[in-house]
Parts: sequence; structure tokens; C-alpha cells
Amino acid sequence: MKPPTQNGHGNSHGFSLIELLVTIAVAAILLAVVAPSFRDFLHSNRISTQTNDIVSAFNLARSESIKRGSNVRVGTYVGTDWADGWVVWVDSDNDNARSAAETIRVWEGTQIIGTIVSSGATTEFQYLASGAIDVADNFRICDTLVNNNGRQILVAATGRLSTSKIDCSV
Repeated sequence: MKPPTQNGHGNSHGFSLIELLVTIAVAAILLAVVAPSFRDFLHSNRISTQTNDIVSAFNLARSESIKRGSNVRVGTYVGTDWADGWVVWVDSDNDNARSAAETIRVWEGTQIIGTIVSSGATTEFQYLASGAIDVADNFRICDTLVNNNGRQILVAATGRLSTSKIDCSV
């Protein structure tokens, strides 16, 4: 077996210091270019996930109200802040108080750094047995860290929902 030569021609193994530094420099440049857009992508994905979770809660409440033929509610889990979580429940004993036995599903607090705000400051909605809702309203879901991008959920009086992208800076 021949020993590696010092002039670079032969069977040398490994990288030179120059090659290693160039590779690290190229990797650093690529990371600097990609990181901000990747961060925006992650935050946008979190907002979409939270929007979909709220929509699924409302759709569950609507379908349960129609299936059960009774009123089903969706509201904040703790206090008045939707960002702390929300719950779907049926008030089977008509006492306007939620018990563990009446709870259908609970969603934990948000994964975004921002706000979930009902324009009417509504903390609870009630779906009637017909699938209609007692209060029409809309939600703004905004992430305060990235570009003021957000989503809006419109809750129609019929109980149907629609979503759209919004600019949270306005």
C-alpha cells in the first residue's frame, strides 16, 4: 500500500482545512437564507392547526346537537380566554353548568404566541337541535410573532363555518 503523498496526488483520505471551511461557509449561508422562511412556515402551520381545531370543535358540537336532538354547547374551557382551551358539552340536566359526565371533548390551550378573539366577546355558543347556532360571531386567530398573518372563522347563524386568511395588523 502506498503512503499518501504531500502534493495532493495520490491516495490521501479526508478533507483539507480549506475544503472544510468552504463547506461550513456554504452551509452557514444556506441556513441563513432558509431559516426565516422556515420559521414563517412553522408559525403559519400553527395558526392553521389552531383554526382547524376550533372548526372541528364547532363541527362536533353541531353534529352532536343534530344527532342527540338537543342543545350542545362549545365554549371556553377556563375563564373567558379561548387561547386557554375550549370544550364541547351537552347540558343534559339543563342546569347551565358543565359536569364531567356532560363533557364530550376538551381541547387544550393554543400552540401559538398570540390571540384567539371572538369579535362579540362570546365565550359560549349553543347549537340547537336543528344545527343552527344561538349567536353568529367571528374569531380572529393571530400570531404576534410572524408578519401579522392570521385566520378568521365566521360562525353563521345557520351554524356553518367559513375560514379565511387575514392581516392581523388591521
